[in-house]
Amino acid sequence: MFSLECGSLKVCLQAAVEAKTYLGGADLRDADLRGADLRGADLRDAYLRDADLRDAYLRGADLRDADLRGADLRDADLRDADGEKIKIKKHLFKY
Repeated sequence: MFSLECGSLKVCLQAAVEAKTYLGGADLRDADLRGADLRGADLRDAYLRDADLRDAYLRGADLRDADLRGADLRDADLRDADGEKIKIKKHLFKY
């Protein structure tokens, strides 16, 4: 179990990921998550619109149906992430 009094959104999310908390459907619009370690995070259906995910570690994350429109993913590690039907720039992105 993690504390919600963890100081910043980035720190709270990292603690939630470590605790294997389901984060699907989370509203993280406009969040500053630069460099966040979210490896293996369950972010299905999450709202990450306009989030700053530069240099974030999303390796193995479940991003199915996540809304990443306008998100900054420069240098983010998305290896092995499940991105079926990710929404990016008003288009569905399938790979």
